[in-house]
Amino acid sequence: MGLFDLIGKAIFGSKKMESINGPTFIKEFSKENQQLKDLEQILGTLNDAEKKERISRDIAYLKQGMIGEQNVNFELQNANVPLLCLHDIRLEYEGLSAQIDFILLTKQYICILETKQLQGNIDIYKDGSFIRVFKNKLGNETKTGMYSPVEQNRKHLNLVKKILKEKFNINNMPVKSLIVLANPKTILRKAYAPKEIQEQIIRAENLASTLIDWINEIDYTLQENIVFQVAEYFKNNHKPITYDYLAKYRLLETEAITELAADKEELTAETVSEEKQLDKTPNENVICKDVKYESSEEDYLREQLKKFRLETSRKENIKPYLIFNNIEMEGLIEKRPKVKEELLQVKGFGEKKVDKYGTEILKIFETNNK
Repeated sequence: MGLFDLIGKAIFGSKKMESINGPTFIKEFSKENQQLKDLEQILGTLNDAEKKERISRDIAYLKQGMIGEQNVNFELQNANVPLLCLHDIRLEYEGLSAQIDFILLTKQYICILETKQLQGNIDIYKDGSFIRVFKNKLGNETKTGMYSPVEQNRKHLNLVKKILKEKFNINNMPVKSLIVLANPKTILRKAYAPKEIQEQIIRAENLASTLIDWINEIDYTLQENIVFQVAEYFKNNHKPITYDYLAKYRLLETEAITELAADKEELTAETVSEEKQLDKTPNENVICKDVKYESSEEDYLREQLKKFRLETSRKENIKPYLIFNNIEMEGLIEKRPKVKEELLQVKGFGEKKVDKYGTEILKIFETNNK
């Protein structure tokens, strides 16, 4: 019996995995990111300063997120915890979808792990709202509301639980949520947050101890071969998203290059499956009135409009673009109408369409502006 086996036996007792001694990646962490490649390629072809600025900002966000995932991956690799890991998994199941940074599997639990490489400090209020706090050189604070990563992860948990129940007849296995702050400079203030939220948010350096504690504390054991089967299912059913860059950035076809990973016809087709574009839809969250939204607000509106369009098209048994197409959707986001009169000023929205869909569309913007 090797040294690690002795240590593992002392720490985990009979709960440890028998066929592996430490973190085992079923889907490896990768520094490659196709979306980043595509955006950098598009950026090099544009002359429009406004569009270049927006794409440059999104590239910066992507790179920041990748740094966070790399930091968490390092902590996992050095955790000495016997578990199965999958990085960057996107699942689709019965009309639902989830983009998950890491899925971790042991015999005792499955952990859905979301990484956050945030700048500034984080305050979590009693109502569960998340506020980012920045200080300028003069010491003045700026508060920025952010969508709750706990609510975002909750949707992912529900989808995984549904798959476990319906595909593997696993009903009682704990599915845990972790939000890991990967930036060591970020100060987290969560003393006034609900206990349920406090327990889900940790710093990266506390990841290994949290995973070990759960193994020892949870009174549940799944057969090891089933754990591997579930992990392989997640890997085999990973469905990468296809991004509609032309619509998102309002590019003319002549502005976009043709050597993108997704072919041009797929990018411009209005009939592309809307389900594939509903990833990481943030849940509505209570935000203090004196704070400003971060730039992801625009993406949130886009996803809410897509969700409404898809659900309505299913009810009416028509193509989603007949409700409003992607260009019209971008017009909505740009105008952000508050009343029907303003909605009528958006290109593509006449009186008939406004009468039919206007009330629900305005609710999306009304909810976001509260």
